[in-house]
Amino acid sequence: MHPSRYRPAAEKLLAQGELAFEADRMRDAVEWIKSHPQEFATLTVQRTAHFWFPPGRNPGHQAALVILTLLAFLGLGDAVAPS
Repeated sequence: MHPSRYRPAAEKLLAQGELAFEADRMRDAVEWIKSHPQEFATLTVQRTAHFWFPPGRNPGHQAALVILTLLAFLGLGDAVAPS
């Protein structure tokens, strides 16, 4: 329902102004999160997993992405660990 792809949202944005429109969207989002906590948690875990371990073009590419992500985490841990 993004205003750039959904005409009624674009019209509402123009009528209300950006700050009021975004405040309404925030209220809607918080209300949905409070009324669907389990679904919100599931979607958050899925989004986090897809961010850090994105789907590859094929199994080899997927494996390379997983290995590189894990190596990056190891490097980060080594960089922030006290010496």
